[in-house]
Amino acid sequence: MTLSAGFLRQKLPKRHAHVVEECRALDVRDVLSHLDGFHRAILRRWNPPTHPWLTLVPHRGGPFRRWWFQCPRCQRRCEALFVAPDVTGEDWRCRVCWSLVYSSQRYGHRHPLRQKLTARKRVTRRKLLQRQERRAASHRRRLEREAARVRRSRGPIQSPAPEPVPAPTAAAGDFAEIRMIAGRPETARRVSRAEVEAEERVRAMLAADAETNARFILAHSRSKGLRARAARFLGEPVPWEPRQRAEPSPEPVTPMLSPEQVARLEAAANLDREETPPASAVGPPPAPTTKPTSTLDELRAQAAALARRLDDTARGDG
Repeated sequence: MTLSAGFLRQKLPKRHAHVVEECRALDVRDVLSHLDGFHRAILRRWNPPTHPWLTLVPHRGGPFRRWWFQCPRCQRRCEALFVAPDVTGEDWRCRVCWSLVYSSQRYGHRHPLRQKLTARKRVTRRKLLQRQERRAASHRRRLEREAARVRRSRGPIQSPAPEPVPAPTAAAGDFAEIRMIAGRPETARRVSRAEVEAEERVRAMLAADAETNARFILAHSRSKGLRARAARFLGEPVPWEPRQRAEPSPEPVTPMLSPEQVARLEAAANLDREETPPASAVGPPPAPTTKPTSTLDELRAQAAALARRLDDTARGDG
């Protein structure tokens, strides 16, 4: 009879009976606070007063001298000692002697034991919090320096204090216009001349403030684009304009001829000059001389083809 794998997993004991997070733990940092700095530098063995049957030994790693527990069973140096949950008493051993594993090796990330902090996890979390605090303090100092730089760059320029706008008082029959919201007659209301004058004064104050801000940006801003927009708003010459990229002019395509082709063209031109007699010549035409017509025809055909190619190239560039 063969047993199923599920039955065997339920009946057979696990290789590692417990995990580190469910055991009692004693870390070196818990007992090392009883040892002062002078004795830490000179002692070679030390028994803590809270657990006199346990032994701590130092070990030098580079320029640092670090203390470790010495396992009472296997005499191995370790950072922490444990007692299994099903054991009573003070039977402290190392993780290897108890055959312990971590909860991350057995359970998923939602298991309660994964949320329990060991001594090493507490140290890691404390270092992470210190790093975050240093980063936040550095960010605050950078913001303070930037604010101080902005205050220094502004100098004595201050925005004019807004003048108090008097409340509009409309007399009977003193109305300037009728206003509606989105052209709806049910939202129509009468606006007095005093309200219109008050709105004009507010617009004038805002325009003056905008002009002051534009002059400040034109004088102190580091951005060329902002300075250009401020100059256009003020109607002043723009101190900087973006350059327009010049379109590259098309270069004439010059066909490359080999020396042999140039020599053939020159020979064809010389032959044409020799064949055509001058108009002022008197007497009977000279007797035709026997010449190799095949070579002459080839040169003329090549010259015509080259001329057609040059014309096609010139039309494509145009």
